[in-house]
Amino acid sequence: MATSTGVPKVDITVDENNPKVGALSLIKHVRPEWKIDDVQFKVFTEGITNKIYGCHLPNDKRNMVLLRVYGEKTELIIDRVKEIETFQILFEAKCGAELYCIFNNGLCYEFMPGKILDPQLVRADNIYPLIAHKMAKMHLTKPKEGEVIPGPSLFTTLRGWLENVPRQFNDPEKNTRQCIIY
Repeated sequence: MATSTGVPKVDITVDENNPKVGALSLIKHVRPEWKIDDVQFKVFTEGITNKIYGCHLPNDKRNMVLLRVYGEKTELIIDRVKEIETFQILFEAKCGAELYCIFNNGLCYEFMPGKILDPQLVRADNIYPLIAHKMAKMHLTKPKEGEVIPGPSLFTTLRGWLENVPRQFNDPEKNTRQCIIY
């Protein structure tokens, strides 16, 4: 089954407390040639609201498949349809990973080997021009002819986030901090 964005939709839910079962079920769909008993599992810890897992064959991390399990209630602040459309536009422009499928509570996509940028690396003379070039390419990328060009969304997104901030907490300390911030 495919979504309105054309990306295959797989009716699988990955349990973030026991992700291997769901992850292996997804691998059967996106890498049917892989022997399931050989698949190795890696947990990435860089995600803030999402859980990210990698599946790969032994000695072949370059062909890893990533699974992003959405964090609880993140759909309240993230437009998942726009996220998928952006994924596809960036992939077609060779600026992002290929999206293999969508599952009930996340995305399954290509692993892109590289190095995580830190403040020192971003300022390196041989790196910052590459970053500037890729950023320019990303920002000049346009949807295919006939596709709707998305308008500015910063303030709409911020408004959505603020609308979802609780006005009051049961914990008095959290409530005091909340009142100070807002």
